[in-house]
Amino acid sequence: MSQKRPATLKEIAAHAGVGTAAASVVLNGAKSGTRVSDEKRKAILRVAQELNYRPNGLARSLRTRRTGIVGYFSGYECIDPRNEYIAAVMGGMQSGCTELGLDLLLYTPHVDLSPESVVANLSNGRLDGLIVSARPEHPISALLAVDHLPVVALADPLPDIPSVVADSYHGGELQAQHLAERGHHRVLYVPADYPFLSVLDRYRGFRDEAAKLGLEVIDGQPVHGHHPEIGPSEARLHPDDFALFSRPDRPTAVVVWDDAPAYRIASQLSDAGLHIPQQVSVVGYNGCLPATEPRWRLSTVRAPWHHVGATAVRTLHRLIEGEDVPSITTLPVEMIAGATS
Repeated sequence: MSQKRPATLKEIAAHAGVGTAAASVVLNGAKSGTRVSDEKRKAILRVAQELNYRPNGLARSLRTRRTGIVGYFSGYECIDPRNEYIAAVMGGMQSGCTELGLDLLLYTPHVDLSPESVVANLSNGRLDGLIVSARPEHPISALLAVDHLPVVALADPLPDIPSVVADSYHGGELQAQHLAERGHHRVLYVPADYPFLSVLDRYRGFRDEAAKLGLEVIDGQPVHGHHPEIGPSEARLHPDDFALFSRPDRPTAVVVWDDAPAYRIASQLSDAGLHIPQQVSVVGYNGCLPATEPRWRLSTVRAPWHHVGATAVRTLHRLIEGEDVPSITTLPVEMIAGATS
């Protein structure tokens, strides 16, 4: 079976009894001195529908210098949709693109490409703009800051690039206030195994507020976040931290940098015979609902990651249109009191 050839603009014009210029004005929005009557416009649209005409996207982009495509680049390697945070951010970006009539392209660089080659690929005309998640020291961050491609950073702010973030520092403050209000005095803080800027900010917020409130904070060993492939020893409390809960002066609360390890640590402590939250409270961060129903409704700081993703797209669109945008847009977070504190 031979594949049907798409109708051409010339064929549409011939069937509608008009010139090619008139058909181009109606179907492609071409700028021309040709005036098209309502009657001819209707005829062109009717024939285009009958022949299933589709405008040539490449030709349109050459004319408008726009592709209608924005990209997303992650400097944190894998974009894993099983990660609830990634799913929320991606959903937000898709919502923003739908609202503005844009398409979203995930860019995955090959490992053998240099940072310069990656930026050259991103800014070669296929994208109108780019949303990026990366640390400031990532080689691509400095290159994008001086490139002509409109760029917005998401979640972790980048120097010289407009950024859309959640109020991570205040989120850490809320965690400390929540535990102090519930009478806790000795808290184990479990950090991330990777220095995300937003995660470091929430730690600083917690530490600063805990000092004001008189909370004793024990710095625990880092744990992994969402990766399903990690082993049990990487997914839960380090043995030295776990041993703290067999002592008379054990911590009465655990603050974890992210919800996924917080759920695992709560299960670990419960399986060891500690009652949650009567004997030990567990507080997470992010507020992204897991795909399966959890054992507890976790106490956590909810960051509006879906809204962050959508706002990043809107901010990028404004940049593409030549508008001025804030250097940083910070969205509020909220403390959610669940069943684990």
